[in-house]
Order: sequence, then C-alpha cells, then structure tokens
Amino acid sequence: MGCSESEGQLARTVVKLFLALKLQKNGLVHSSTLIAHPYRIDSLDWIVLLVPPGPLGSRWSAMLRSALPFVFQFPHRKPPPIRPRPPPVRRYASPPAAAGSVPPPLPPSSAYVHLPFCRKRCHYCDFPIVALGSSSPSPRGEAEDPRIADYVRLLLREVAATRAVSDDGVPLETIFFGGGTPSLVPPRLVAAVLDALRGKFGLSACPEVSIEMDPGTFDAAKLRELVGVGVNRVSLGVQAFQEDLLRACGRAHGLAEVREAVGIVTGCEGLQNWSMDLISSLPNQTEEMWEESLRCTIDARPTHVSVYDLQIEQGTKFGQIFNTRVFSKLRYFLCIK
Repeated sequence: MGCSESEGQLARTVVKLFLALKLQKNGLVHSSTLIAHPYRIDSLDWIVLLVPPGPLGSRWSAMLRSALPFVFQFPHRKPPPIRPRPPPVRRYASPPAAAGSVPPPLPPSSAYVHLPFCRKRCHYCDFPIVALGSSSPSPRGEAEDPRIADYVRLLLREVAATRAVSDDGVPLETIFFGGGTPSLVPPRLVAAVLDALRGKFGLSACPEVSIEMDPGTFDAAKLRELVGVGVNRVSLGVQAFQEDLLRACGRAHGLAEVREAVGIVTGCEGLQNWSMDLISSLPNQTEEMWEESLRCTIDARPTHVSVYDLQIEQGTKFGQIFNTRVFSKLRYFLCIK
C-alpha cells in the first residue's frame, strides 16, 4: 500500500528517534542528539497530532495511542526536577570580626567518619564515593581491598593531625560512620578508627556509635564483630521493598538480600537500636508500592526510620536520563539497565 511523502518522512523520523534512544543507552549518541523536535513538551501526544490522515497515518496513530497508556500509566506525569548545584559558599558570611569579639569555639561532641566505598554507584547518587566493582569485599569480609586499607591509614593520620579546638576534655557523645557503604570496611579497620578517636578526643561512658550498612554487604558474624568493637547502632539502607524499583535505581542488592539483612539485624544480640532508610518519589513508584514499603518497614519494627524524597542531581545516571523533558518517560523505560 502506497503512502505520501509526508507520511513516509514521519515514519522515518519516529524510527530515528527510537534508534537514537537505543544508541544513547549504549553511550554511542550524545543526549543532545535526542532532541530531534523543536517543541519542548512532556508527552508523546504531539506525534499523534502530527500524523497526517490516510491509511498509514491511521495505523501509526492507532499504534502510538495504544502505547501511550503504557508509557504514562504511572502517577508521575513529569520527572522530578533536576536540582541545580548550590552556589559556592563565601569564605566569610560577614566581614571578619575582631579577634577579641569572637566567642571561643565549642568543644566537639560528635564525629562523622566518611568511608567512601561502594559496590557500585546508584543511579541517584552524587556522593563522593569509590565504586569497588568486582573487587568489593564479600559479606563475610575475608578479603580486603587494598584501597580500603590505604584510605583508613590516611584517615588515622588525619585524626592524629586534627587539633582539638578545646582543652576542656569533653569526650565525644556520638560517632557516625557514613559513606559510601561503611559495612564494606573490615571490622578491624573500624576498630582502628574508633581507637584513634578515643585517643584523640575521648569517648563518653555510653557513646552512640552508628554505622551505615547495605543489604548484601554483611553477614551475622560480621555484624557481631562490629558490635564487639563498639558499634551499637545500625542504619540499614533498604530504600524500597520492590525488586523492580531496586533494580531501576541501580541498587546492588535485591529484595532477598533486604529480607536477609533485616533478619540479621533484628536477631543480633546486643543491638537494640537500628534505623531503616527509605526513598520516596522514585520513578514509577506507585502509591501501592509506597504503602507496601511502609507496611514492610512497620513489620520490621526498627527503632527509627529515615525517609528521603528523591532529588535528581546533575551528573548522576538519573540526571542524564531526565536531563530533558522531551521523551523523558520513554527514555526511562529504554535507558535504565
């Protein structure tokens, strides 16, 4: 059956768009190449409106209309906005005051220790991390990555070189090991950092020592060892209770590892304080999915829950996927691995 020149051109344009999306998925086409139409709109409806009348046009129109409900069946009609990076912070918020008018600094009562190692970078993450990939330590922790040991060695030197801002001798009340995925770090190295902080600043009689842990990066023996060296609070990075959402976010763990990790934490003797992390407003996260995650969290009975609303950051995988409003929903289905 013949078709007009305009119909054929439209068909070729649509095919080129889909091919460009596939090529962009494999890094062969820059994302700017995908902007093939001058109109910046939020859906594919414009393709249907531009289809000229005729047998071929009717077939294209019917096919695209049947695809639209699938692409836009989720409640989020627009991708989350990309949050611009904050402007650089001025060195001084106000003109420097005279030395005699500056109050003495308060003695430190808390310490944050950044352990920047992960198995892989999640699609929403813009934190300063090192993705270990295939060399990531196993949950048992029998093998150590030399990069982790080298980093902790330098970290200990940094603690030793840090000048205490007060001589009052006020000990630390809380220590938080964040990252990254600190549960990839061997317990003996965590103990070395705690010893260094104790020797430099002192610890209170009952300090809170927290560590972030991801499912699949520890077993019961490793958690017991961490508790044995002084850890008494765990922050478990679950994020979601749906296999598809975990995969779409680029998480290194699956639902089975989530359930295993929750069982290990709740069954660990000597650990009564633990928190669970969840992320809301994930792409294609329906209200039913969110309610399911909340129910599973309640069933796990953590002592604390942290909920983070998704922010799309520049330079992340999500930032690349949602960097333009043209075909944003379709690109999500085609580009995320």
